[in-house]
Amino acid sequence: MKHTKDRQPPLRIQVEKGYKAFHRGRVTNPYKIDTAFYKEWERGFNKAYFENLEKIKNRIGAMAVSISTVSRNHAA
Repeated sequence: MKHTKDRQPPLRIQVEKGYKAFHRGRVTNPYKIDTAFYKEWERGFNKAYFENLEKIKNRIGAMAVSISTVSRNHAA
């Protein structure tokens, strides 16, 4: 008897779809819960989320430095 593999696309496709979904504002995972596709979509979505969060933190930090520099220059 010949063993046949399930015909599924590589999981990186689901990661990419989750990543793109975050940037498009789509927050509902289209895959069935407790499947590899679901988990990989979540992985991509979460990656995009945390990258975005880091960007926001960096912008806020840069703004705070900029504001404190302006404040010090005006005080002098």
